[in-house]
Amino acid sequence: MARPLRISFNGAIYHVMARRLEDQLLFTEHGDYESFSTRLGKCVERFSLDLYAYCLMPGHYHLFFATPQGNISEAMQWLNT
Repeated sequence: MARPLRISFNGAIYHVMARRLEDQLLFTEHGDYESFSTRLGKCVERFSLDLYAYCLMPGHYHLFFATPQGNISEAMQWLNT
């Protein structure tokens, strides 16, 4: 079943969570956390996000941010690929 369309508008606030299938680990080494944190910082700058909080765990991550430009789909696609 496909996920519902994401509501997107300027200034929206989101709690986004992503994980791998079948409880596989997303981060296996300390360097994985550093690489993702660096990429997240670039994403925040590139898409002008207001990042309020984030949490990285071995199997998934949580992000809490606002999108002043209503560009969540583009930002998440860039971050996750």
